[in-house]
Amino acid sequence: MKYIEFIDKLIQELTPLFPNDTSIVFEQIEKNNGILWDAILIRERNQNYSPTIYTRPYYRQYSDGTAISELVTDIYQIYQQSRVKPPIDFGSILCADEIRKHLSIQLVNGEKNAARLKNCPHIRYLDLAILFFCRIPINGQTDGTFPVRYEHLKLWDLSEDELKELAFRNMIENYPIELLPIQDLLKQIMETDPELPDLFPPNFFDRDTLFYVLSNTSRRYGASAILYPGVLEQFARQINRSFYLIPSSIHEMLLLPDNDSYSADDLSQMLSDVNSTQLPETEILSYNIYHYSMKDKAISQITDH
Repeated sequence: MKYIEFIDKLIQELTPLFPNDTSIVFEQIEKNNGILWDAILIRERNQNYSPTIYTRPYYRQYSDGTAISELVTDIYQIYQQSRVKPPIDFGSILCADEIRKHLSIQLVNGEKNAARLKNCPHIRYLDLAILFFCRIPINGQTDGTFPVRYEHLKLWDLSEDELKELAFRNMIENYPIELLPIQDLLKQIMETDPELPDLFPPNFFDRDTLFYVLSNTSRRYGASAILYPGVLEQFARQINRSFYLIPSSIHEMLLLPDNDSYSADDLSQMLSDVNSTQLPETEILSYNIYHYSMKDKAISQITDH
């Protein structure tokens, strides 16, 4: 069965499971870096929030032999677990006064998001761009996000300067920075995955720290932590030297003391390998390496890819 036929069949099988006035539609959802993800959106009449069911993974399962009936059951269960009761009062959340609490920032690739930047307030930064977005609490455990567009500023009667001030203030207050030696972060990860130690060489965790991981306490969109006032200058003072910044994803930045252990070319190749083999396209931040000069107290882009 071809992919589009598979989508039609999924919707056909899902439809009888819901009330007659339920909307079940196939859409392409724009993600970071201009990537489009295929999805099914299910919305009952009294629901104003629809969990997004991405379809490509289900087609892979079908291609591997899983029956459509099993996939339909799985989608239905996910929907029931994710749906919000009672419906979200978006009217109150998105009013001009309330929205100010939910504004924040995200650091993204400038070139890959060029189309989106045309419609969204932003600040260019190196080869990157600072985007503004809203985090809307959904069920107390997760939240939904959407980028702020120029049309929103008109709706909220908000100037770009006010947007920037509020978003940066919220970021600093609500998502404090988290700076950890990479060994400490890996130890935390290993607490939930005991098989990970086999991936590291002997005595790895006894070595002096090479890399530091800079993010925020939510570890979501944490690469923007490099924008917090004074954070780069303070880190340089802490290690008493300049350092490299490696954009390992939109969620964190790796900091490496400049002690002549690596060249810019070495780091660029390392980053290229990670981007091409380890990261989803939607989480890639850049292919370039940056450098913070302790003397000049400034960050610069030192590669150009």
